[in-house]
Amino acid sequence: MKVINITEEQRDKLCSELARLTFDFKKIESIECIYFAPYKGLGSIAGNVLDVTLVRDGSEDDDLDEKIIEYNLSHQEHDFIQEFGFQILLEDDETTKYTLMDLHPSECVRSNNLLNSTILYDKNGKYTQIKEQIPSGGKNNGFYYYYDNLAGVFPPLTETLNNAMDDARDERDAQAVREFTKSRLFQHIVNM
Repeated sequence: MKVINITEEQRDKLCSELARLTFDFKKIESIECIYFAPYKGLGSIAGNVLDVTLVRDGSEDDDLDEKIIEYNLSHQEHDFIQEFGFQILLEDDETTKYTLMDLHPSECVRSNNLLNSTILYDKNGKYTQIKEQIPSGGKNNGFYYYYDNLAGVFPPLTETLNNAMDDARDERDAQAVREFTKSRLFQHIVNM
């Protein structure tokens, strides 16, 4: 497996950005799963790419489509890539394309993508279950395989990502409290 080396500062910023994206997009009712994978090149994109996939329930959402396009356009600039050590690419996909056994693996590799990724958010546990049930061990497991351009990240993201997710959760909770204290209900309770 290829290794992408980034600085500790880039790792911290990248993990904060992943946490922010997770908490921003999981608020959208149609989002069922958010996962990512790092690649050394992806399709026509050269360099380090962090592919973040938003899996949605299939309902049309023009606002979500617009957010994805806007994010991708704004985060492809050199400064952003230098800040994170990656070109972050947001994509969306439909939940119906994820099964334990793809019916047409050459056409539909969504479960492969999931196998080769880190899950950030799984609304009801379906995607974690699919990932856990895919046989592992080796480059080629029947229909499922590891991508040649898949990369590991050094320093590893795991602990820093967990801390960033906790910080984002705390910020979300603090924001909810701030909003509640401004509400009429809160004012009514205080004035009782």
